[in-house]
Amino acid sequence: MTVNDHLESIIDKQLTYKIPSYKPTDPPQIIKNMGFIRQGFITMPIGRDDLIPTNYEIVDKRLEVPVEFPEFKFELRESQQDVYNQVQDNCIINAWVSWGKTFTALAI
Repeated sequence: MTVNDHLESIIDKQLTYKIPSYKPTDPPQIIKNMGFIRQGFITMPIGRDDLIPTNYEIVDKRLEVPVEFPEFKFELRESQQDVYNQVQDNCIINAWVSWGKTFTALAI
């Protein structure tokens, strides 16, 4: 995405996360999700299109190869079904161990 310095700074701040260390003497872990290609040209995760100004046009240049998946023949638990019903394009399922993330992803 092409950006000016001001917009790049705003997006960089929105896509930078500080995760505190367990040890007070250690610095926080910094995670940056904005990619810098060259001056005025950046990348960002597909799930953060909320940061793209409304006057920009989104052009999806991903290649899509049609694949036939077998029909999912199992029943999801209620909590899994809630997640399944909310997915529109792609997502990250953040849940505890043994919740059924892989199983839900197979249904999606």
